[in-house]
Amino acid sequence: ALGMQPDVRSYNMLITACEKVGEWRQAVKVIEWMERDGVRQNTVTYNALIAAFGRAGEWQQAQGALEQMVATEVERSVVTY
Repeated sequence: ALGMQPDVRSYNMLITACEKVGEWRQAVKVIEWMERDGVRQNTVTYNALIAAFGRAGEWQQAQGALEQMVATEVERSVVTY
């Protein structure tokens, strides 16, 4: 709209907001938007996504996100685990 592109922090805030309201499917959409826009996920991105899955009891999804985090060589933190 204003010619501004969201950055990784903007997307991370969206994923965190999705987690807070239990919208894990919407969090996955945000990841898709990041990929579409060429914005690389970071530790905070994955931690927020894993938290969204965890809040919803989607443990297999959370495990998949962790595996993707490892595969893409994104650094894990104590929050990740």
